[in-house]
Amino acid sequence: MKLRHKHKDIEDSRREFSVNVSSEEIKEKLNIIYNELRGTVNIPGFRKGKIPRDILEKYHGAAAREMALSDLISDSYKIAAMESNAIPVGLPHISDVEFKEGQDLLYKATVDVRPKIGKMSFRNIRVRKKTAKVGDADIERYLTAFQESYAQFKSIEARPAKLGDYIVCDIECVADGKPMHEEQKNAWLLLDKEHSIPELVDGLIGASKEDKREIEATLPENTKEPKYSKRKVLFRVKINEIKEKILPDVNDDFVKGLGAYKSVEELREAAKKDLLRRQEDAARQDMQNQIFEQLLKDYQFQAPKGLVDEEAERIFKEIKEDLRKKGQDGDASKDDQLHKGAREEASKRVRLYFILDEIARMQNIDVTEKEVANTLNLLAQQSNRTNEKIREYYKDNNLLSALKNQLKENKITDFLLQNVDIKEINPAPARRGWVN
Repeated sequence: MKLRHKHKDIEDSRREFSVNVSSEEIKEKLNIIYNELRGTVNIPGFRKGKIPRDILEKYHGAAAREMALSDLISDSYKIAAMESNAIPVGLPHISDVEFKEGQDLLYKATVDVRPKIGKMSFRNIRVRKKTAKVGDADIERYLTAFQESYAQFKSIEARPAKLGDYIVCDIECVADGKPMHEEQKNAWLLLDKEHSIPELVDGLIGASKEDKREIEATLPENTKEPKYSKRKVLFRVKINEIKEKILPDVNDDFVKGLGAYKSVEELREAAKKDLLRRQEDAARQDMQNQIFEQLLKDYQFQAPKGLVDEEAERIFKEIKEDLRKKGQDGDASKDDQLHKGAREEASKRVRLYFILDEIARMQNIDVTEKEVANTLNLLAQQSNRTNEKIREYYKDNNLLSALKNQLKENKITDFLLQNVDIKEINPAPARRGWVN
C-alpha cells in the first residue's frame, strides 16, 4: 500500500498518527470494490457482471466510497502502527478525515499504546512475612466455632425470654408514623448485650410467646439508610417463638458420629493444620500486596486513558450497585467523589496490569490449557460436581479468562516471592473473639 505517515506521542501511553494514503491507492481500491459490485448488485436493464462503471457509480457510488474509506483507513492504520513499533491496547479514534475526489486520503488516528516501563529489577524490594504460629488458644477458638456450627435450637415455652435467647418474631419499624420497610415475618433476633440497638433487646427481655410489644429505640449511626441515622423509631414486635441455643459436647463420641474424625485429638490436629494453612495464605496475600504496592511506586508511568476510563466506569457501577443494595444510593451529590475515587483505583489497577504483564513477558510466564484444565478438575472435586459441569459453568458465565488471569498472577507472584528480600516477623497477639 502506498502511504506516508508520521506519529507523535501526545501522552506517555497515547500516540497520534498522521496518515496520507495516495490517490493511486484509492483508485485501485475503488476498482476492486466496483468489480465486486458488478457481480452482485441488481440494476434494472443490465445483467450481473455486465454493468458499466458509470452506471455503478450513479447507483452505488456513495456506498462504494464509504466501503473504500473504511478499508483504506483500517489497512493503512495497521501498517502505520506496525512500522512505528506501537502496540495498540484499544481501538483508534479517527479524526480530521479528508477524502476528496482525485486527492490523497488524509486522516489522524489517536490510540492508546502499551506503556514503556523500562528495565525491571526486584532485588531491592523488601517485604515482611508474618510467621505462621498456632497456639492452644487459637485451637480452642476454632473448636468453639466448630461447636457453634452444630448448635441446635430448642423452643422454650416454660419461661420468658432472657439474654442469649433467640426471638422468632414478626417485626416492623416505624419512623415519623410511617413503616420504613415491609413487616418482616418470622425474623430471628438474638438477645445479645452487644446488639447495635440495645433498647430493642432490653424491651424484649422477659417477653413470652404470643406477646406483642412496642419499643422505642434509637437507630445506630451506621444504619442502612443514612437519613435515619441516630433517629428515634418505634419497633412493633409480635413474638412467635422463643428459642434457646443448645451446644453439643465436643467429645470423642460426638466427633466419631460426624464421621470425619476418630477423636477430639484428631480434630485438634486437623484444626491446627487448617489454621496454619489460613495463616500461610493470609501471609502470602499480605506479601503480594506489599510487592504490588512497591512495584507501583518504583515504576511510574501514565496508564492508557481509554483503559482507565473503562475500568473506572466499571468500578463506579459496582460501588453504586453495592450502595443500592445497602439502601444508601440516594445521595447523587457524592457521585463526583465516587467517580474520583473510582478513577484513582482504576489507574492503579491498569498500571499494575501492565507491570505484571511486563514481568510475565520478560520471564516467559504463561498459563497452559492443561493448567487451566487441572484447576477446573480440582474445583469440580471441591464442589462435588463433574468436570463437564464445572467447565460448562465457567464457559457460560465467561469466567475462563478470569480464571486464566488469576492463575497467571499466581505464577507471577511465585516468581516475585523467589526474587525479593523477605523478612519474617512474629504475628501480633491474637485478639479476643473468633473471626471465621
